[in-house]
Amino acid sequence: DGVGSPTKKEKIRDLVQLEVDASRYTVSACQCTAAAYACREGASPPYSQDDLLHVCVQPDPSVRHEVAVSNFFMEFQQGTEVVYTPVTIGDGGPTSAVNTVVQRVDMTYRVTSRLVTAFFGGGATSFVVAGNAYLEFRQSQRLRGRSLEDTHAGEDFFALEIQFKKSDAPTNDSKFSLALPSLTLLFISAAISTVLIILKKMKK
Repeated sequence: DGVGSPTKKEKIRDLVQLEVDASRYTVSACQCTAAAYACREGASPPYSQDDLLHVCVQPDPSVRHEVAVSNFFMEFQQGTEVVYTPVTIGDGGPTSAVNTVVQRVDMTYRVTSRLVTAFFGGGATSFVVAGNAYLEFRQSQRLRGRSLEDTHAGEDFFALEIQFKKSDAPTNDSKFSLALPSLTLLFISAAISTVLIILKKMKK
């Protein structure tokens, strides 16, 4: 063997993999608030156009002492269409898009995003917040005497549905219904003008 080549003992050591059951490490996503990183209690209010939506992403409470979210992406979906991507995978953690802010306190990430016009067309009454989070072990975790810090602990998918206010979810016939009053006013104005012209002629 050449100088600097690993010994047989080193090769065997490097082949030993950390046997970690990552299937039990999951994440949760929920609606939270501007004031807190905890999940909102009770029924969440329906949202209107330009409202701020707060979504918190964190390891499941049962494993929060073992793992942390290292990175994630998030999409706002309606049917099969991705309407907006507020968060993408970044080099050192999640990266926010325009109209979105990502903050972190302890083990919880909070995504704050403004609901733009694109969500409220075509009679939609809701959309889905969906994404994938990647987990790593916390510094305190060890296996067979070796630190698990920065070791991949698996990944998990998350999704939750966001409801709109009914008044902000127009139907496909909304343009037609809005046009009817305008046409009625036009006919009334024309009729009044005709009557005025006739009265002027009669006075002459």
